[in-house]
Amino acid sequence: MDQCSIRVYALNTITLIMSLTNLEAKLKILLLIISIVYTSMKIYDWLIIKLKGKNADNSKEITQD
Repeated sequence: MDQCSIRVYALNTITLIMSLTNLEAKLKILLLIISIVYTSMKIYDWLIIKLKGKNADNSKEITQD
């Protein structure tokens, strides 16, 4: 056996062990949580930008009078 074959067998063994565990379900839950947090942060940033834009427009109207 050469070194390349041993690496392939080791990789296949690790993959088999991981597929027999509940790791996939845990990774799905982790990914869902991360995507919810990321989306919430983007919505928050968007709201802050919108509110700052409205405040800037209001202050321009007041100073123009």
